[in-house]
Amino acid sequence: MRDRLVRNRFVSRIIAALKRDMLLTEERVAALLLTWCPYVTATEKTWRMYAHILSTWLDLTDLALYEPKLRTLSYYEPAAELRKRDVRIPMRRRVGGSPL
Repeated sequence: MRDRLVRNRFVSRIIAALKRDMLLTEERVAALLLTWCPYVTATEKTWRMYAHILSTWLDLTDLALYEPKLRTLSYYEPAAELRKRDVRIPMRRRVGGSPL
């Protein structure tokens, strides 16, 4: 997935912007997408949603670091940095009955 995503034109442009600026807000990512897609008509809210989804994908594929609480995307160099990922998997508890 990472290999295919990195070949995407918008992803490569976002990564280039991150290399230059080191940090982009979600609003800035939305503004860049709007600039790069003048042929797409969408509301500001839609562009922010696209930016959020793209930022999440970049984070999940280790192409960048996305901080959802701050709504920022940071440059990440996988070969040079060690990353701590906080992944939580919701577990359903059995009510009554015996454990597995």
